[in-house]
Amino acid sequence: SIKSLLPICCLFFLFQNNNLKAQKAWTLNDCIIYARANNISLKQLGLNTKRANINHEQSKANRLPNLNANTSYGLNFGFAIDPTTNTFSSQTAQSSQLSLSSSIILFNGFQLKNTIAQRELEQELSKLEVENLANNIDLSVFTAYMQILLAEEQLKVLKKQTTLTDNQYQQVQKLINVGLRPAGDLLELEAQKANDEVNIVNSKNAIKTAYLALSQALDYYGDFEIDTSNELNIPSLDALKDLAAETIFEAAKGSQPQIKTAVLRTDIAEKQHEVVNGAKYPTLSLSSNLNTRFSTLAKQRASDTPL
Repeated sequence: SIKSLLPICCLFFLFQNNNLKAQKAWTLNDCIIYARANNISLKQLGLNTKRANINHEQSKANRLPNLNANTSYGLNFGFAIDPTTNTFSSQTAQSSQLSLSSSIILFNGFQLKNTIAQRELEQELSKLEVENLANNIDLSVFTAYMQILLAEEQLKVLKKQTTLTDNQYQQVQKLINVGLRPAGDLLELEAQKANDEVNIVNSKNAIKTAYLALSQALDYYGDFEIDTSNELNIPSLDALKDLAAETIFEAAKGSQPQIKTAVLRTDIAEKQHEVVNGAKYPTLSLSSNLNTRFSTLAKQRASDTPL
């Protein structure tokens, strides 16, 4: 039936999707995009940004007057108080009440103003924290990615070295066979061949370790390979050696989010101190109330009153 085939189809498409991920060679840009989209800490900071936005809007809304409404209904029987005359009555009566109240703060030591400024700074801080963590994720992914490229290049060099050693070994072996070289000359080459094999094994282990580091940076532990054919735009050393240390420091101070976050935290603490100091001043507010009441006793008394 269709219901029985549905789970099998879902598993098939999931298996195919995992196969596509495993077969696709990941570029550096693919790794960065995946890491940013699936990092738990980055998602948590994104939620903090939404909360900061809500707090900022709430602080601005606190300047507006509030409005409260209240209604009640009562049924009195036996010996009870008449709500319209506040006297005792033995008649059964129904009563209802509706009230509206509103108030607005006119002055409270500039606490509202300073709170809005504080929430605005916290909103900006949350965005910078997201940017800072994203930069750190990019750096971790880039470092792990470059380690893989370096380890694979070292493996290529070691394989070429092994080929050269094998060729040299065969040449010396031929010379020994015709009596032009002593047999002892092969001992050093045999040691070199063994050393080359050890280096290749270590290089392959280094590649696996580098892939593990990249998997941890991506928080992805499936089978995948990186694309070693793409060219990375890395600035040349000639373009960097002419820059002074002061120039690099000033550029980093103006662009790196961790510098800005430190300054913002200081500003937030100062605004919070101003909010606390505002509590020393008296609060001036304006309020109004509107009440209405209905009782069947009052209606009955009005009908019994002669014109």
